[in-house]
Amino acid sequence: LGIKITESFVTLLPRVNFTKFRDNRHNLPHMADQRNVRYLDFKHHQTQRLDNYLLQIYRNVPRSLIYRIIRKGEVRVNGGRKRAHYRLQQGDRIRVPPFSVKEKAPVNIPKGFRNQVWDSVVAETPSLLVINKPSGIATHGGTGVPFGCIEALNVDAESSRTFYLGHRLDRDTSGVLLVAKDRETMRFLHDAFRGNQIAKKYIGLVVGKWPQEITAVAEPLSRYLLPNGERRVKVGERGQSSLTECRISEMFENATLMEFKPQTGRTHQIRVHAAHVGHPIYGDQKYAGEAVRNATQRLMLHAVEVSLPTGESFSVEPAEEFERICNQIT
Repeated sequence: LGIKITESFVTLLPRVNFTKFRDNRHNLPHMADQRNVRYLDFKHHQTQRLDNYLLQIYRNVPRSLIYRIIRKGEVRVNGGRKRAHYRLQQGDRIRVPPFSVKEKAPVNIPKGFRNQVWDSVVAETPSLLVINKPSGIATHGGTGVPFGCIEALNVDAESSRTFYLGHRLDRDTSGVLLVAKDRETMRFLHDAFRGNQIAKKYIGLVVGKWPQEITAVAEPLSRYLLPNGERRVKVGERGQSSLTECRISEMFENATLMEFKPQTGRTHQIRVHAAHVGHPIYGDQKYAGEAVRNATQRLMLHAVEVSLPTGESFSVEPAEEFERICNQIT
């Protein structure tokens, strides 16, 4: 019993040749020791959040330190205090206070992992790489995860090239991941995602028969931390407004293959909304019961398509394991 997926998928490309990713763009400094006051002039035409700009400049500095010096008013823009979400304008001058941070030892990314990421590149444009991210691979390094897709790409990139994440995708979710080849494209993608100008489509296998009358879930979502520091999301009246459009793709006796179109970009949005209406996604280790968690070794959620406001659309087919698991469960 196969699954029916009607989207037009991109053709897989041969393994990417690293040497073709060259340009003359300006490299950002990797400052980790700043013992004197430093002044930065924002020269870009497009606006950018203050926190994101500093996080790009000081990529080896802990996020907590960047946010602390902003919150305490030690970072000044044109002589005045600004909040983290302040959008820098062309001509703004940023004062960064002195600080010193112990350099982190470089992370050794295994060649096998790097090859796996590069083999997942399925399409390329002058400004983008399109990756069919496998389930279980993080988009970037973080707490407990020393490296992800973006670190692997940058290890093998030419010295004049830096790749940037256009957006994020849950570690357990597979599918379309857009990577920018330059900062302007990165800012364009960030602004477009933030302004809900990008359409996203997912497919997911949920438990049971999804009710025909549920075509959207609009429950507000709020984030919280478990005692061990792990991040989770729940439905709550004081949460952020969230909307997920839902369409039944194929119904089985004990499962439903769904198409989800999130209209907002909340963390774990599809997973929490599906679980909230009583039909969690198979393999969801965070929001499903034990039987559903153990039914499969991977989360049965795949980002199948991303459409940009430019008219470009990128679609990727789920891996063979997705269809195989669907057939086993149904």
